[in-house]
Amino acid sequence: MRDWNSPEELDRDSDILTKAVLIACGVYFWEIVRSMDFEWTLVSGKRKFSWPLIPYFVARYLMLALTIVLLVIVNEKKVINCQALYAFVGFVALACVGVPSILLGLRTISIWSDNRVLSGLIGLALLADCGLFIPGAITKATATPQPDPGCAYTDMKHGLLGLSVMYTAGIELVFMYLSIWQLWKVSKDRTHFLTLIDNNALGYFTLSIAATLPTAALVLVNLNWAINLVALTLGSTIAASCACMGVRQWSHLAITPAISESSFVAFTPTNRVPGIASMRHRSGVHVQMETFTVMDQFESSSPSVTGSTAHVGDMDIDDKDEYKGSPI
Repeated sequence: MRDWNSPEELDRDSDILTKAVLIACGVYFWEIVRSMDFEWTLVSGKRKFSWPLIPYFVARYLMLALTIVLLVIVNEKKVINCQALYAFVGFVALACVGVPSILLGLRTISIWSDNRVLSGLIGLALLADCGLFIPGAITKATATPQPDPGCAYTDMKHGLLGLSVMYTAGIELVFMYLSIWQLWKVSKDRTHFLTLIDNNALGYFTLSIAATLPTAALVLVNLNWAINLVALTLGSTIAASCACMGVRQWSHLAITPAISESSFVAFTPTNRVPGIASMRHRSGVHVQMETFTVMDQFESSSPSVTGSTAHVGDMDIDDKDEYKGSPI
């Protein structure tokens, strides 16, 4: 039977870890560069900042810090502070795996129009997730002797680590089911339902869950510390990248008629919902029909409205019947 903790096996798995770190760093640096325009729209004031974007930036830049530290670990051949570096790696990797559940939970609350009972249950589930991953992230590491100096975990709580990652994947599946159920209830037909699924970026979070499950399995099996770190590195990279892409899609696309973006967890601050009639009273009744235009769903979030106004007795009707593009 294969001995996964033999020196020869650990050497081979350490080489696999080095290659996995290089792949993860390359993928994530590409993801950072290709999406810097999103940050620029916030800095330049073209896009308003909303507080649900905080987990997005936490995941994005914690993952960037993790990739840099991992590059230091696999390339540094001198004796270094192994405990500090590996404790940081364990904590940040678990945080990056867990942040997608926070983002998906917030989106689920928004889809359910801030239902208080559901919001409370989601909040409790996320607090329990934090309570699991913090103890699991506490690890111990030490320097390996010559002639090949480096670092190795001496105490990785693989049981708590695996349980934390599995719990994260579980609550993400629950949030996904709740979101799909609500979108199905408000959809007009099958095509509209699939459009809502796409607009709410649930495909990205499906990929995030798909990356989290094998990570949990490998950590629970606990072949050796190197394989555990490979699983956490690749899993956290994929999970964080997919979650960030999903948030950018929420912010770029116009608001879907199924969701009130006046929600307190709105990712795109606004007070209006495209395609929905709004009424306000003046001397009579004012009915306003609005159709928004998205010229480029991934590059522009500025709607344009055209139309005409007719007056019928005490009722003013704004009828925007001319547009370009596809309203959402």
